[in-house]
Amino acid sequence: MYFWRTITFGVIFIAISIISSAPSIALDKKPKRLVSINLCTDQLLITLAPKSQILALSHLIGDSNSSPYSDRVKGIPLIQGTVEEILTLDPDLVLASNHSNPLTINLLRRLGVKVQTVPPVKDLRDIEINIDIVADAIGQTTRGGQVKDRIRALLTKYKRQKKSNGPVAATIWANNISAGKGTLQHSIISFLGFQNLSENLNVTGLYSLPLEVLIQRKPDLILVSHYIDAPSLSNAIFSHPALKKAFSTEAIIKIPDKLWLCGSPASIDVLELINKGWRGRER
Repeated sequence: MYFWRTITFGVIFIAISIISSAPSIALDKKPKRLVSINLCTDQLLITLAPKSQILALSHLIGDSNSSPYSDRVKGIPLIQGTVEEILTLDPDLVLASNHSNPLTINLLRRLGVKVQTVPPVKDLRDIEINIDIVADAIGQTTRGGQVKDRIRALLTKYKRQKKSNGPVAATIWANNISAGKGTLQHSIISFLGFQNLSENLNVTGLYSLPLEVLIQRKPDLILVSHYIDAPSLSNAIFSHPALKKAFSTEAIIKIPDKLWLCGSPASIDVLELINKGWRGRER
């Protein structure tokens, strides 16, 4: 009887040990086969993950006009992000934006593919939040912390106190689109100590800024798209004689759209471009 009790207790102890250790085993298993199907998550993944673990990225990351990391994708397959392509790759994890095709995301999940969505960046602080989301999802928290440390060091360098009577900046892109409150662009402008023209106009999000209003308000700086010179009605504002007459060359700073189209570590480069342009205007 004692012998059988000893055996029974031994089996129970082993079973309990296996069950209690199972969660830690699962937690230690990092996804190693990674796919991203959105330009913004592409940028975070290529920053945080070993290249050997990236099975594919979206095709936009290879476009030098849309991506600040186009020179870092050599050897990585670029895909359209269809379910068929993704299933063929057999990933452990797929990264997507909250704005990615919901039909694709839902179908992948129904088929047993793990998908991590990432929200769009509307503030400088959101960049760190999204770094944490991706770093945690792929098991690269140490790397994520290092990237955030570098960003914080640069932000400390550029932080300026915003004043109610301080200089005013305005963004203007193709089709006269401008950025108001609640956008990454507004956050960067405010962080550098400028008033955003949109605050005076009391608008939020992306809005249409007529050339007449821009000239009438005459901000101290205009941040324009670094567009490709080509015949296009959408870019007509940049070559408009009235714009050139109203603003000096020093007041217009070209910012490549790819730097703040997404919120990523590359977006910090915008602070240097604006800061450098403003110093040049002050001289």
